[in-house]
Amino acid sequence: METITKGQAKMTYPKVSIIILNWNGLEYTIECLESLQKIIYPNYKVIVVDNGSRGNDAEVLQERLGAYIHLIKNDKTMALPKGIILACATLWQTHSLAISYF
Repeated sequence: METITKGQAKMTYPKVSIIILNWNGLEYTIECLESLQKIIYPNYKVIVVDNGSRGNDAEVLQERLGAYIHLIKNDKTMALPKGIILACATLWQTHSLAISYF
């Protein structure tokens, strides 16, 4: 958790992780990530799983947004749940985890 003091008020911000799965959708993923960069919540990380894209999606994402995202590259396409589980395994190593996806 991160605590920020503004004036006399202290705000506590639990760590939030956002998982994005990309599969041959580089333009949409970049648009999504650029939108996420506008978040004002101070304590979050973004994990992008490139799910076996045919092109150079992972390389472009790392080059353009590598400082902002944690990129996991799959060599082959996995089903949606497996891609999310792979990202969650990364999160379990760093902090507690609650899962919600739509």
